[in-house]
Amino acid sequence: MLHLARLPMTLEDLSPLPRRTMLLACAGDERPLHELVRKVLDLTDSEAGRLGEGDALAARCLHLSRFGAAHIAHATGMSESKGERLAMVFEIGRRLEEICWAAHDCVRTPGGVYRFLAPKMRGLERETLFVLSLDGRHRMTACQRVSEGTLTMSLVHPREIFGVAIRERAAAIIVAHNHPSGDSEPSAEDFEVTRRLSEAGKLMGIPLLDHVVVGHGEHTSLRERMDL
Repeated sequence: MLHLARLPMTLEDLSPLPRRTMLLACAGDERPLHELVRKVLDLTDSEAGRLGEGDALAARCLHLSRFGAAHIAHATGMSESKGERLAMVFEIGRRLEEICWAAHDCVRTPGGVYRFLAPKMRGLERETLFVLSLDGRHRMTACQRVSEGTLTMSLVHPREIFGVAIRERAAAIIVAHNHPSGDSEPSAEDFEVTRRLSEAGKLMGIPLLDHVVVGHGEHTSLRERMDL
């Protein structure tokens, strides 16, 4: 679970390296993607050739980022240690993206919710629901996964959702879940779950601000499709 109060937010917090070293490390590198990947992984010519270059490499990295080290090594023909290194690079990227979004009031729009959660949901094969807890100024204070499986009221009971909100002392919440099919069009069950959660939120004084459905490269806000 992500708690923003525990996130490092300065260069000194993020690394024990001296500030000047960090600034130099963060400077833009204009080398092509395939050269950066080759340098980081210390690839041989044959290994680099199998990964490809340009758009093909970018697409392959995006696909591989869904998997663990063993699958990456098998799919690319790299050694297990290099597969593990690439998997760690992907994970570092996800975590840095999470920190950057969390630090900038990322959930003020459905698009912001999508951009924050899409990396977490990439590759999930089952519907997974997240609760974002917000403070009185609608800034996110925590993000928690609460259920997996087809979204129904039997799996997504208001007490589970608002139990999280109470523990986090949330003033309001946003919920979001993925559609593994990639199509973010809400189902009838999505609308019903949202209606029930909205009613429960009004009774408890913790309003549901939105329910965002995350697809592949797209998202849908139920707040824009129904009255909350």
